[in-house]
Amino acid sequence: MLSTAIIDKESATRRFEKIALPTTGALHLVTVADIVHIESHGSYVSVFTQKPEKIILSRTIKSFETLLPESDFFRIHQSHLINVNCVEKVLCTDGDFVQMNNGACLPISRRRREEFMTALLASGAVKRL
Repeated sequence: MLSTAIIDKESATRRFEKIALPTTGALHLVTVADIVHIESHGSYVSVFTQKPEKIILSRTIKSFETLLPESDFFRIHQSHLINVNCVEKVLCTDGDFVQMNNGACLPISRRRREEFMTALLASGAVKRL
């Protein structure tokens, strides 16, 4: 049985370029930078990439949260892990949302909003005027 594999990772501190995502009948090799966001559905997740594709896996969002680099990925909600480099804008009307570069509009939990804004600025992906 295939499990989520890390390609080119020799230690927990070394950055890796790709991850292997096993699905029924296929092993998707995905560049980490191409992952836009990951959405949780219980014990399954949908991985959305820069390509117009959605990869569904039998994994938890927590497994991706610990696997992917903290400097690039942030859990904005119980069900959403995002690549901060793919954020287009933060919307602050009728709750807080983040709009991703693939068009997805995702909710930011009230508890995580302040921490998210700090992480977004600290990531180097955004500069404040």
